Amino acid sequence: LRLLRESFRSSVAPLVGTLSGLVSAPPGVRPDIDALNDSLNQCLYESLDSSIGVKSGRPGHWKKYWTQEIQDAATARDRSYSQWRHAFGIAKVEKWFLYKVAHRKFRSLVQAAKRRSWQQFCTALECDFSKATAAIKRIKRSKESSPTYSHPDGPAASVSAMGSHLASVYDGSLLASATRPAAPPAFDSVLPFCVPVDMSLFDVDTLVSHIKRLPTHKAPGPDHIKAEMLKSLVSEIAPVLSLLFTLCYQWSYTPALWRQAQVFPIFKKGDTSDPANYRPISLTSVVRKLFEFSLMPELDAHSPALDVAQGGFRPQRSPLDQALCLHDLMHDYFVEHRRRPVVAFLDIKSAYDTVDRRVIWSALAGSSLPRAVLGLLINMFDEV
Repeated sequence: LRLLRESFRSSVAPLVGTLSGLVSAPPGVRPDIDALNDSLNQCLYESLDSSIGVKSGRPGHWKKYWTQEIQDAATARDRSYSQWRHAFGIAKVEKWFLYKVAHRKFRSLVQAAKRRSWQQFCTALECDFSKATAAIKRIKRSKESSPTYSHPDGPAASVSAMGSHLASVYDGSLLASATRPAAPPAFDSVLPFCVPVDMSLFDVDTLVSHIKRLPTHKAPGPDHIKAEMLKSLVSEIAPVLSLLFTLCYQWSYTPALWRQAQVFPIFKKGDTSDPANYRPISLTSVVRKLFEFSLMPELDAHSPALDVAQGGFRPQRSPLDQALCLHDLMHDYFVEHRRRPVVAFLDIKSAYDTVDRRVIWSALAGSSLPRAVLGLLINMFDEV
């Protein structure tokens, strides 16, 4: 870990100087923020390679206990078996003996690895209850069938059909064009924005706190950066991200890599051959998520208070909490009126696909939200 931090500090030093100059003395035209972000990513990649080393990926068909030593023993056993099959005369006896030796070695390694893996598993369950619940979920999930999309005309038709469906979801064709408000005004004439002296959105200490609360064991976005990478370099990378985020604020622009996503369709219910029955899940950059964490306090400060009954998109409010509240309200109604209440459930089809962001931008434009933050939101969600 010490070698990783030293390597990152030395490789990122020129980039820090460039960012500091651009932030303190903004040029007349927008700098190449995409190239600066790529340079930061490259520094992170090279630091990991030089300190940890470049390793080949573990084959997906290997068992959890399988190691390279076991794989080499299996290869030697198979080679000995092939030599025995092709041997003639007295040499066949010798090759059979060599095969039995290789086979015994292979079985011994497998059995020892299984015992060692089982002991580690039991120890982990005893020490950390969260790992026990995660293991139970993993075992349960492995026994469940996961539907995958297929097309009667073959894989090529599957790709085409799913691509067309996702394009219709993301291209805004579901919006009511007749009632759409005008596009938000451009901010090119007032760029770059001045950063308020008292603004603490991108302070190093604030970013350190945000990095530490990033969720772990999550799939990365297009830049292949995981939260664990940032957490191992939290003291070194927070000042760099502070400069990069401030530069993005000044120009209301974010790197294109933050505005890309890897989309995976997850089956919901219904006919597995209908692409509309799959929910698209987008994997975005963890650095973008960190940037969103930083902007959230500014949005909260200039947004109206949320209704007390709202449970969606709020921390520490699960569906079970909402169901319990509804149950209590129904019980209180029955106690007071001595009759059962009537409950109506409304499910809006494609609710998130039909939200017109222009309505949101128009409402924010009329609020006290700083123009720089509004420009960032438009850039992050519209220019994708």
